[in-house]
Amino acid sequence: MIFIYHFKPNNNEPIHNQLVVHIKQLILSGTYASGEKLLPVREWSEALKINPNTLQKALQVLEDEKLIVTKSTIGKFVTTDVDLIQSSIRNMFDELTKKYLCDIKSMHISKDELIERIKKQYDKDDCNN
Repeated sequence: MIFIYHFKPNNNEPIHNQLVVHIKQLILSGTYASGEKLLPVREWSEALKINPNTLQKALQVLEDEKLIVTKSTIGKFVTTDVDLIQSSIRNMFDELTKKYLCDIKSMHISKDELIERIKKQYDKDDCNN
């Protein structure tokens, strides 16, 4: 399964780093299921219209994090380690929350106001906008 990713060329973040974040989100959200076989690098990079080395570099980062496993001659797969996936979800949540809270605090928004706004936003179905 291929999910097309639209790179942000004006972003200061290198494309392989953007890919790491995007693929990690696909894994942690369950879009790429535990144990799912990923496309071959050449085919995937052609679909994304990027250099295969750029994709390979991103996949190597995810393999170093053990979210992707390479089975020689068979291909690359999403880890089947559910505990690792859950731990990675918690870590990503903590990273996103910290950044978010730092931004909120810089705007001098009180904890009570923050909690109230989160409660209002949580039930809205606009995550894809």
